[in-house]
Amino acid sequence: MCILILVGIIGVYLLYGLVSRDMTGIPGENEIPETVFRCFIIEYNQSFAKDALVFHLTDADLEVYPEYRRGMENANTSTMEWRDGKRYIYEVQDYSEQLWSFNLCIENNSRSDCLSHLKLYEYQGRYFEIRCIPSQVRSR
Repeated sequence: MCILILVGIIGVYLLYGLVSRDMTGIPGENEIPETVFRCFIIEYNQSFAKDALVFHLTDADLEVYPEYRRGMENANTSTMEWRDGKRYIYEVQDYSEQLWSFNLCIENNSRSDCLSHLKLYEYQGRYFEIRCIPSQVRSR
């Protein structure tokens, strides 16, 4: 008897889950991302550019990344202190399935070059590195 009650409870729970998912619209539309990344924008002075792989970004490149664009533009008014030729500029929470990148390194360079060199993004005459770390992992 207890087994039948347990099976009934589990069945109702599963049925409710399917019905409520169908009522919310497209599957996956309202789901919270599994991982949230903290991405740090760090500005480098121009002396680092000679030893780095530099990728030149345009406004069009950053159109789909408005938070990163805003962060890079904040470098113009930043009061953060320079240390060893670099300074922290901005932090972005990135909810995308992929880490932020334009994948320019692999497209234009060998894998060993990509792994062994500092990668900087030049935007409006300034040089930036973007470092991302997972900050939160959520279960689906």
